Amino acid sequence: MDLRWLASPMSRSHGASFWPASIWALGAFALLSVLSLLVPPMQSPDENAHLMRAEMLSHGQWLLQPPPVGTPVELASPGGEVDAGLAQYSHAFMETIAPPGGPAPAAVREKTAHWNWAHATVFYPAPGTGYYFPLIYAPQALALWLGRTLGWSVPDSYQLARSCALLVVCLLTTMAWRHIPPNPAVIAVATLPMGLFQAVSPTLDGITTALALLAISQFIAHARTPSSQPGQSLPWGFLACIFLLVTSRTHLLPLLLLPVFLAWKRQSAAAWAATALLVAACLAWLGFAMASTTDGRVVREHSTTEIVLLYAGHPAEFLALLGRTLGNHELVRFYGQSFIGILGWLDTPLKSARYEILSAGLLLAASLSFLWRRPADAAARWLLCAVALASCLLVFVALAVTWTPYAAPAIAGVQGRYFVVPALLLGYALGDTAPHRPAWQRWGLRGLGAGMVLVSLAVLVETLVQRYAFWP
Repeated sequence: MDLRWLASPMSRSHGASFWPASIWALGAFALLSVLSLLVPPMQSPDENAHLMRAEMLSHGQWLLQPPPVGTPVELASPGGEVDAGLAQYSHAFMETIAPPGGPAPAAVREKTAHWNWAHATVFYPAPGTGYYFPLIYAPQALALWLGRTLGWSVPDSYQLARSCALLVVCLLTTMAWRHIPPNPAVIAVATLPMGLFQAVSPTLDGITTALALLAISQFIAHARTPSSQPGQSLPWGFLACIFLLVTSRTHLLPLLLLPVFLAWKRQSAAAWAATALLVAACLAWLGFAMASTTDGRVVREHSTTEIVLLYAGHPAEFLALLGRTLGNHELVRFYGQSFIGILGWLDTPLKSARYEILSAGLLLAASLSFLWRRPADAAARWLLCAVALASCLLVFVALAVTWTPYAAPAIAGVQGRYFVVPALLLGYALGDTAPHRPAWQRWGLRGLGAGMVLVSLAVLVETLVQRYAFWP
């Protein structure tokens, strides 16, 4: 899979050569593949729904369908037709996340080891995935289609889906860090236990985080370099990254300001046209998804559109709701811990001392990465800060209108992992991304970044072994 078309000539001129970067990508893929062996299937939040959405795409179903007539109310959410064998496999492992007393993952693995595709379909509700542009599931969908076509067992096809998603994560991250070498703060945020856990699961978090790294690094690289050709448009790879991010993570809508900035900087009609097309496509999808997606898991008196109109007409009510939410110390503490890592379906926290160690490491990495001098690309960095803060606010807005009943005491559904991309934006904006420091400082910062990765890996392995009792 050659993804070099996304890279710009400027990155190849002063970045690492392709082959060393490829070796790093394959090394990370091999390490995380071993780590994934510690995680049973269906242990990531909503993994079953994400996997089934990819399965629908592998059958050519791009949009969710209404449930069949007669579906029980609690299951009456949009979904699609999936292979009955995969649905049964998912259900078997979903029972392992039940309260104590459910089957052990190892026992379920033994029972399902030789399950095959049924080549008959059943309807599976996947309402939360209706907001995401389906192409974001392409790696998993391709793997499931390939496994089914080659006659592999369902467990083997599932592992292939995991591996394909992880490979894309490693390739995109390596490409991003070839554009702009990361500072320790960016490395520390990108490799927290929560992020690594999500990266080895066939869900969206790992892919969207890697896409964000690539989009941000491309933006910085192009913001630093003057346009060499009059009328030059924006790179289509950069625009594709922004489209996939905005249409799969609604709170990242402010990322649309990045191509607007580059179009303004280039003063190019082609760049403005490409940006306008991107904005129109993103808004069209978000409008369609909001209007067409219903979620039977959330019982509310008002629809999403009605709640949007209510808060738009009475913004003080939303501000009061946001104030109550951020004033709840237990919720804020939960945001911090789930940013670092609460694994499983939010049922597997780290040891309390591990949160303190990783928090201290994040603060150290941030302080040593901070750029104290005024950079030449200050305007671009201020824009990244503004996008990060706006994205944080949109996390609360999105969940207030899609997941929280109107006039609730606090906004429900917010998790710390939703703030990873905003944190990466701040890490790039406020951190040093230019290799101007003396060699000893550069090596010291690299050592700090490597140390944070090793600590996160150690904490993650410790937690997984304790939770799943040596699953392998």
